[in-house]
Amino acid sequence: MKLDQPYKCDVCAKMRESDANRWWLLWMVTEGIPPAGLLLGAWDPVLAEREDVKHACGEDCAQKLVQRWMQTSSFEAPSSRPVAPGAARGAE
Repeated sequence: MKLDQPYKCDVCAKMRESDANRWWLLWMVTEGIPPAGLLLGAWDPVLAEREDVKHACGEDCAQKLVQRWMQTSSFEAPSSRPVAPGAARGAE
């Protein structure tokens, strides 16, 4: 079934034009649980409308979003985030 409003993958920019595609949704949870968490779920048209939800066109792109979150605590690619002067990447 063709969709009235196609969605775009937040990793590769592929358009979701059909209900037949296996897409995933990811979002961060910052309230109620310390520290913040990440949720991953199957496609849901109601959740997909939320502004804070990221869209992934398949397992590869969902894994990239999870990896970004694990590295940066956000969905931004690590290279696109500014690093504070004097801060070493990957330092514990």
